[in-house]
Amino acid sequence: MPPARNPSLHEKTEDKFTRHSCINLPYYASTTEFKEDNDDSYSTMSQSTANLIEQRAQTQQELHIVVVSNDPTRVYPAVTLALGSSAMGAKANLYFTMLGLDAIRTDAGERIKFQGLPPIDKYIKDAIQAGAKVSACAPSREMLAQFGITESTVLPGVVLEDVVGFLSNALPAAKSGGIVLFV
Repeated sequence: MPPARNPSLHEKTEDKFTRHSCINLPYYASTTEFKEDNDDSYSTMSQSTANLIEQRAQTQQELHIVVVSNDPTRVYPAVTLALGSSAMGAKANLYFTMLGLDAIRTDAGERIKFQGLPPIDKYIKDAIQAGAKVSACAPSREMLAQFGITESTVLPGVVLEDVVGFLSNALPAAKSGGIVLFV
């Protein structure tokens, strides 16, 4: 019989999931015990979680989100997905185009708000700091200029990109199992 689990590695949650604090992934009761090499303690995780960790180690997943709206009920979830995927070690890319360009303007925090959440400009800056790539995207840089988008009118860290830049990143990612979402 293995020794008792190390309580510092695990915590019980009210929804009957167990969370492994190092990777913060929920898993169900069907678990497999893994003996750690450096001591006599055991860690418990599901086989599906172990497979997910192994798969992540082999290839980095990519998430490409195209934001075409300035509606807070669309912009905030898109940025939340980018933050979450960055936190899980995946590559996150946000492309703001059409009305979505309003969300990356320097005055966005004053214009796009959602009750109970930080201003959108703070949220986008957090995504950039977490490692997400944020781009202003249009068919061409000239069209971005026509929309009033220049390096001085967007949040710090936002890259100006044309459709070829988007496609050169999103298409290979989709081909290798990445996700491309339009919000």
